[in-house]
Amino acid sequence: MSEPNSQPLKDDQLVQEIGTTIFEKSTQASGKSFFSKDFWYGRIMEWSMKNETFKTQMFRFVDVLPYLNSSSEVSRHLKEYFAEGDENGEGKLPSVFNFGMGLGSLAPSLMAGAIRKNVTEMARMFITGENPKEALNVIKKARKKNIAFTVDILGEATLSEKEALDYQRRYLELIDWLAKDAKNWNTIPLIDQNHEGDIPKVNVSVKLTSIYSQIKVTAWEESISVLKERMRPILQKAMQENVFINVDMEHYEVKDLTFEVFKQLLMEEEFRHYPHWGIVVQAYLRDSLDDVKGLVQFSKERGCPFTIRLVKGAYWDSETIESQQEGWPYPVYTNKQESDANYEDCAKEILTHHEHLRLSIGSHNVRSIAACLAMARKMNIPQNALEIQMLYGMADMFKSALVDMNYRVREYCPVGELIPGMAYLVRRLLENTSNESFLRSKFAEDVSISDLLKDPNQNLEKTTADITPNEFFNNLPLLDFTLVEPREKMEKALKQTQEFFSKEHLIHIDGKDYKGSETLESLNPSNKTQSVGTIHLAGEKEAEMAVVAAKRTFSTWSKTPAEERIRLVDRLADIIEARRYELMAIEVFEAGKSWVEADGDICEAVDFCRYYALQMNGLAQPQKIGWVPGEENFYTYLPRGVVAVISPWNFPLAILTGMVAASAVTGNTVVMKPAEQTSVTASWLM
Repeated sequence: MSEPNSQPLKDDQLVQEIGTTIFEKSTQASGKSFFSKDFWYGRIMEWSMKNETFKTQMFRFVDVLPYLNSSSEVSRHLKEYFAEGDENGEGKLPSVFNFGMGLGSLAPSLMAGAIRKNVTEMARMFITGENPKEALNVIKKARKKNIAFTVDILGEATLSEKEALDYQRRYLELIDWLAKDAKNWNTIPLIDQNHEGDIPKVNVSVKLTSIYSQIKVTAWEESISVLKERMRPILQKAMQENVFINVDMEHYEVKDLTFEVFKQLLMEEEFRHYPHWGIVVQAYLRDSLDDVKGLVQFSKERGCPFTIRLVKGAYWDSETIESQQEGWPYPVYTNKQESDANYEDCAKEILTHHEHLRLSIGSHNVRSIAACLAMARKMNIPQNALEIQMLYGMADMFKSALVDMNYRVREYCPVGELIPGMAYLVRRLLENTSNESFLRSKFAEDVSISDLLKDPNQNLEKTTADITPNEFFNNLPLLDFTLVEPREKMEKALKQTQEFFSKEHLIHIDGKDYKGSETLESLNPSNKTQSVGTIHLAGEKEAEMAVVAAKRTFSTWSKTPAEERIRLVDRLADIIEARRYELMAIEVFEAGKSWVEADGDICEAVDFCRYYALQMNGLAQPQKIGWVPGEENFYTYLPRGVVAVISPWNFPLAILTGMVAASAVTGNTVVMKPAEQTSVTASWLM
């Protein structure tokens, strides 16, 4: 943690003026609730902001509701999830829910129907409709209020190619449907024109993970190739119909892949000179400013502007939890103030190069919006050269205020069915009710306007991306193949490893190598014509020799100090880790492992060595037991003799290494017999 920045800040007066104006105008436009629907929805959301227990149970109930098939199931889950409050009132329900549960005791079907209807309607609060036809009515009403739109089809990360191709078809149909109707729309200068003239009335957002189910960063080129193939018809249709296409950004895992697909497509001659493409940058990512700078350079090379929708990011919880689980550095800022400051830095970089890029301000944070608008004004950028984007169903008073100030406002309008709609609802609930949410600060905690408009650089404490290590034991983290370096090293190892496939792997006994009377070709299970190596098979004679040698050397190895055995097993872990990519490549060829599976096996082998070495530190010391006057009692662990290790093929290094390391570090000698299918991997370990 660095020291807080207490230096005087630059003049922030214009930001304060614009922000205050937005708040003043939004107060004039606001209704009873911050949210666009009345009573039930607003009450539930506002209650969730104030009550953590209720919020957690609400998320669980919303998540399971689509799968409850009867009124009795709904009633039972309500009672289980929303028990009457504790003595401190922490779990106490708002009256709207108490009424529902009270009614449920008399008429479960009436109560269940009402609750299901209300929760479904709450999801619809953020969703324009289940299909384009329903969404179209909502969009037209918004246009009458001078609010533009971008339509998103709910759902991401498809699980089958059938589903992915269906999403592609739905995007094409959506473009067709909207473009056909838009031909009859009047031009509204505020939302249908920018500083250079007319812009598309129809705007569609596309998620790459929805149109290809087999995206893998480890299959980088193939994933890019298929995604470009799936996207081309969508882009072609958009150009034919004069539609704006925005590529949404999702989890960090596919961030660089998404950028690469976007860049390659936009450099194709067919799409290179069309300006109505856009992509998202998530400012809560630590590398987002570098990404913006890369997009600036790309836009210059391309020679035609495109749009960056700058957002904070919607996957903070999952990104931080996954990083903690994997032991990877946090890709996101772990304090909101840093995200807010970085948002302004990214916006400044985009606006500085406004002749090459267009900025779309994706935020409900009035400070962030005001800061961007102030920067643009100071740079003499035309007011209609940028726009503000907000989610459908939220912050209607802010939208009205900005429209009244003659800014182009665009709503992000999801379209979809109930189950993906519930998932989307939970995400919105998480964002809006988090402790650091701007909306929670303004509408649930009534933070002052001056505090809400405070420069995020003021007293900013910068955090690191490092994960706090476990005090006792830390597993070796898996490789993060979203990064370039691990992918390049693995590709190199796959090529280099094949140079040794002609090697013969001999039987090793008592420090000497022997040829067997029979040999076995270890074949690549993914390519049976490829031999990974020739294995000399041990027979009864060799097995007898190995047991005799192990028995003879037990007398010396068992007396080797535990500290030395621990050192050697730790040294084995060091060697395996140092030659990690080589071992992964061998497993890919010999065991048919994917990159991630092979890496997991190598990591587990290292973990076994380090963990058993650590445990042996304690086991090597005599343990004092009991207490009897005049006596001292101890117990001591002793080696037992020769251990036979017979391992399976499915974890060719991890299980084999773990069994051998555990036996050896405790002072036993080992006869190692691996699975025939993965004998090359075992030979490397030997």
